[in-house]
Amino acid sequence: MNIYLTYDNTACQDGVGAQIQRIIGIRAVARRLGLGYLHAPIVHTHNQGWAAQTQGLHDPEYLARWESLMQLAAGQVPLDEVGIPFERTLHVERLTPLRLGGLLAGTSLRRLAGAGPGSSVLVRVKLPYPIVDRWPATYELIREELLAAYASSPKPPLRFLPGPLHVAVHVRRGDVNRRSRAAARLVPNEVYLRAMRQVLAQAGSREVHFHIYSEGELDSAEDNFREFAITRQVYFHLNEDACSTFHHLVSADVLIMSKSSFSFVAGLYSSGLVLYLPFWHPCLPRWVPLARDGSANPRLLAARWPAAPALRRAA
Repeated sequence: MNIYLTYDNTACQDGVGAQIQRIIGIRAVARRLGLGYLHAPIVHTHNQGWAAQTQGLHDPEYLARWESLMQLAAGQVPLDEVGIPFERTLHVERLTPLRLGGLLAGTSLRRLAGAGPGSSVLVRVKLPYPIVDRWPATYELIREELLAAYASSPKPPLRFLPGPLHVAVHVRRGDVNRRSRAAARLVPNEVYLRAMRQVLAQAGSREVHFHIYSEGELDSAEDNFREFAITRQVYFHLNEDACSTFHHLVSADVLIMSKSSFSFVAGLYSSGLVLYLPFWHPCLPRWVPLARDGSANPRLLAARWPAAPALRRAA
């Protein structure tokens, strides 16, 4: 029996970052277990960012621009072009180890699908997290392929000056505030500030430029963005193009994540130093975990510090 995994792109059409993480997770699970993978692209998102939320401005090319940026379909067989006659299509909301074990054994699958040993079954998965959250190193199995595909297409121009150490700080705001349904994702400014100060101390005499990527108004009393101006080299990038923001998070020498799939995926693609803020998706092995107050283990930070590209260039 041949089993093919694909993303159920109609089950949960939330933010692009969350959907990209699911697609990558499903593909990684298929690779780990030697299963087939068929690519299903993002077909809709309910969140196009600040302009859409506040002004009702929707970009008809939004998803096409993300597909061009990420190149997730590169080298993959598209689901809508495959010529395989599937005996049955199964919809799985949460791909748990127990459910997957049953699929691999073939017993529950044959019972559900009524399929013979030589048949092909398509499994449309909504969430791969019961597996990739338990074994987060699974993502790394396809990382080099993802990076090669990402590098194959034109990218937004970087606005990082040569020389300084560039630190991108993803501050999740916009749709995340004290009154929103996503209030659990809200991280107090002081958590980011503690991480920023520790990075600044670790950098020593090296010039550091901080870049704050977020949504909202600079002078908002609730968000208090100006609190982040701990040095003269703090630059605010508010309400900017999401594809450009993502590329800058990926390209920064140091990335301070938020409780967000957007920066989680950026961290997966980053070749720099990634500081992980705990939330429901666990830390990848090569990242540096932060405590809930934003502090990093000094010894671990120092040990991982040479991974920052700018430091390697300066060596």
